[in-house]
Amino acid sequence: MNNLKLRVSSSIASFREKAEKIWRLEPRQIDDFTSDVFFFGLYHLSDWETFMKCKGKRYVCWAGGDVRNLLMGYAFSDGIELEKSKLFSCLNWHKIFKIHKAEHFVENKDEQKKLARLGIKAKIVPTFLEDINNFPVCYKPADKPNVYISARKGQEKEYGVYTIQKIAPKLPNHTFHIYGVDGKNTKNIIFHGNIPLEQFNSEIKGYQIALRLNVSDGFSEILSKGILLGQICITRIKYPLINNYKTEKQLIKLLKTARPNLKAREYYKFNQFPFLRST
Repeated sequence: MNNLKLRVSSSIASFREKAEKIWRLEPRQIDDFTSDVFFFGLYHLSDWETFMKCKGKRYVCWAGGDVRNLLMGYAFSDGIELEKSKLFSCLNWHKIFKIHKAEHFVENKDEQKKLARLGIKAKIVPTFLEDINNFPVCYKPADKPNVYISARKGQEKEYGVYTIQKIAPKLPNHTFHIYGVDGKNTKNIIFHGNIPLEQFNSEIKGYQIALRLNVSDGFSEILSKGILLGQICITRIKYPLINNYKTEKQLIKLLKTARPNLKAREYYKFNQFPFLRST
């Protein structure tokens, strides 16, 4: 499949360079409608238009937020064009896939079930867009564990920043590291803001707990890195072999009692897309 090209939605443009490198795919040219295309994310009307115009074989790797948008009927994304998305949300955008066929891939069972409700069958393939060899098992237990999350500006609630601020006083022996956004530090909360990826990867290797609080998600790099590093991983969404919680009380208990599970590192195989093996 030498003519397979990659198209990354502008909503996740920050992953484009890494995706091209790890998946070893050339980017689709704007006027190319004949090549087979691997669509990474379908968020905007321009994504849908390109998808429909494609005359080659289509593959879709749903990125997380786009699944949520599809369920709500948002074809113009949930960003600056949110009002336009709401205006046209009565249209059944998902019926596009009945006419324009594609192979679909998601990163967890939650996304798989959501798409199935719309009649879209998808296979589960977790992605990881960095070199796995750079993340050896290095977990070291600590009496005062370091916990880390990442967040995006304007989406602090979704990424769990407010949850951390609420529970941190109840866990005085834990230090919470919040990356990606700025905020006011407390006795056991440190806001790191946006830092270079290399620095982030270096710092988290000295931590104990990878935490992902999103209710709607794909397979976060926080989770991937926590698994590879042999750390304690805790998520809001259910994943095989990963600590999962539903209530704040359960989350606090897990932060106090959960232990690493190296079987997760053996279990998860990343980027196992069948079509990439022949590229």
